Amino acid sequence: MDLDLMEDSILLDDDCNLNDLNFLGIIACSVRQTFKEELEKAVIEHRDKKNIKLKGYVPSGCSCKADLSSIWDAKNIDDFPDVAAANGFKDEFRNGFMNDLVDKGHFKYFRDEKNINKEFLEAGCIDPKGVYNMYGVSPSVILVDKKKLGDLPMPKNWGDLLDPVYKDNIIVGGTSEELSDSAVLYIYKEYGENGVKKLVKNTKSLWHPSKMSKTAGTMNQEGAAIYVMSWFFAKTCPNAEKVAIVWPEDGALINPMCMIAKESKVSEMDTLINFVMGEDLGSKLADSYFPSLNSKVDNKLPENAKFKWLGWDYIRENDMEEVRNTTNTMFIKEWHNK
Repeated sequence: MDLDLMEDSILLDDDCNLNDLNFLGIIACSVRQTFKEELEKAVIEHRDKKNIKLKGYVPSGCSCKADLSSIWDAKNIDDFPDVAAANGFKDEFRNGFMNDLVDKGHFKYFRDEKNINKEFLEAGCIDPKGVYNMYGVSPSVILVDKKKLGDLPMPKNWGDLLDPVYKDNIIVGGTSEELSDSAVLYIYKEYGENGVKKLVKNTKSLWHPSKMSKTAGTMNQEGAAIYVMSWFFAKTCPNAEKVAIVWPEDGALINPMCMIAKESKVSEMDTLINFVMGEDLGSKLADSYFPSLNSKVDNKLPENAKFKWLGWDYIRENDMEEVRNTTNTMFIKEWHNK
């Protein structure tokens, strides 16, 4: 990274006071450094253009050291960052946060349909209430170890993974105490508790996706025939000739990357908003297999690739923190009882 940018950077580190933030970014580990570097350029551009020094924070490392609970638990919009970007279903979709701030009309939507890649339009990624700006996704796909699959049928969609024929032949993201992959949320929505239990019966282990990526296609007997992981880790598997990436016919599962911005700060924070939603960041995300919604970005998707989105109605009609806890508890309990 350019040393001048590092010297000029005003991004806060993990030990700084995080009150009165202009920008908060909770970004997937695999693209966090890229995001931070591009954000620093935008912050400096903003300072030079408007003579405004911004207070921005993107946690370093894959585990956030700072306690961000006070930010997401804010009751007053003035206590929340002007612009926030987060990934997954954990932070921005908390029931309390949605009730206290999101539903009060404090945030603004910026996407126009003509500026969104058609695959995401078809998946229903536009927030009908005009609050959340999805700018990118981390798609979950299926990685198959061709030798370990043997004579078993190649899975074609997510429902196939519930077939008893794959008993103890699937590895999903997580540890023995906690799931880290949102795939189970989708299974629970579509197939209910029974679907989750079927997936548990077919699950051999719960691993970090980096371990899956390194193990798939090797002789390691701890591995399995089928892995559920992000497209990033599937594409970076070093044994490409011995594995097959299955982009499910019913769509790769969307792990959302969404931005929310205060309507009252749109003019003041336009440089940051344009940065998050823009082509430059979108292209860099796409280069790392995090597809961008920006229509100017070529995501280099497989032919006829579709996406599956959990759905805005489902998110708003359910307490997502409760759903996450329910599915996690259900899965882990069944797992330990196997």
